[in-house]
Amino acid sequence: MIKILVVDDEWIALDILEILLGEIEGVALVGKCVQVKEALGTAAAEQPDLIFLDIEMPGMSGLAAFERFREICPEAEIVFVTAYQQYAVTAFDLSAMDYLLKPVSLERLARTVERYKTRRGSGASQAGAVLSEGPEPRVKVLGSLEVYGESGTLLAWRTKKTRELFAFLLHQKGPVYRDRILDSLWPELELEKAQTLFHTSLYQLRHTLKQGGYGQMVSFADERYMMSREDLRCDADELEQLLASDRSGSRVAEALALYRGDYLEEESYGWAETRRYKLRSSFLEYLHHAAGQVKGSRREAVLRKRIELEPYADSHYRDLLLHLRGQGSSAAMEELYRQMREKYVGELGLEPSLTLKELLEDV
Repeated sequence: MIKILVVDDEWIALDILEILLGEIEGVALVGKCVQVKEALGTAAAEQPDLIFLDIEMPGMSGLAAFERFREICPEAEIVFVTAYQQYAVTAFDLSAMDYLLKPVSLERLARTVERYKTRRGSGASQAGAVLSEGPEPRVKVLGSLEVYGESGTLLAWRTKKTRELFAFLLHQKGPVYRDRILDSLWPELELEKAQTLFHTSLYQLRHTLKQGGYGQMVSFADERYMMSREDLRCDADELEQLLASDRSGSRVAEALALYRGDYLEEESYGWAETRRYKLRSSFLEYLHHAAGQVKGSRREAVLRKRIELEPYADSHYRDLLLHLRGQGSSAAMEELYRQMREKYVGELGLEPSLTLKELLEDV
C-alpha cells in the first residue's frame, strides 16, 4: 500500500485530492494538511511514500518546504500541485517526481501513481520532474482568463483589449459581425476610432496565437469573424457538459476542481454577465443535488463549496456542521463556526443569527 500525504492551504483542494485518490487502488491517505508546519509533523510520524504538495502556501511555500520534507522523509517522492505553469522549471530543478496542474484529473493523478510504482519497482533514480506529459493546450475562463500555448506556457497579451477580443470571440461559439464586436468592446468610441483599434487588436491577437503554436485560429467570412475551437479545451465548456450529464454526483470531484471561480470573474466583462449568472446558478443547483447523492469526503467538499459561493447562508453552515458532527469531528465543527462568526462580524459587522448549539438543534 502506497502511503500518501497531501498538503494544500485550501480544504476544498484537499477534499478533491482525497476523493480522487479514493478511486485509485493500492493507495492510502495518511494525512491531509492545510499548513506546512502541520504537514512536516505528519510526514515525520507517518513517513509517507508520496507527498502531494501545493506550491503557493502561506507562511512557507511548497518550494521552500521541499528540502525540509527531504530531510524528514528522504525516501518519499514529492509531487508539486499548483494552478500555475510557471513553476515547472523550478520543480524540475528541485528533482520533484512530477508536477500537476490544477484542476487535477483522475486520469492524470493515476498516471502519477503508476509512475511512482514503476520508479520504485525498477529502482529508477530521480531524474527530475516529468514535464513531457503536461496538460493539453487549453483555455481557462473560470475565475480568470488563462490561455496556454501548445508548449504549456501561459500566453502574454500585448494589451487588455487584445485579451478581451480573444475572450469575446471565444465566448460567441460561432461567427459574429464586426459591428457587434465594436459595440461590445469599444462602445464609447466613434466608429472610425473603434475600427482602427479593432484591427490593431486583431493583428496582435493573431500574432500572439501564432506564437503560442495555434496558427490561424481567427477567420473572416461573410462579413463575420469566428474563432476556431478545434485546438482549444475550455474549462467552462467542460463544466457545462459535466453538469448536464452527471445526475449521480459521480463526477463531483471533477466539477469542484473545474470551478475555480465565476465565468471570467476577475475580468468582469459586461458582455459575459448572462453566461456568468447562468453557469453559477447551474453549478449551485448541481451542488445542491450532489449533496444528497454523495457521502463522506465527497459530501464535505460539496458542502464547503456551497459555503464558499454563498458565504452568508446559515443553512449551508448548518448542513456542514451536521455532517461534521456525524463524522465525529468536534474540532472541525468549532473551527467552522469560528470562521462563520469571523466572516459575519468582520464583513457585515453582525453576529451570526444563531449560536453553534442553535445551528445544530434547529434542524
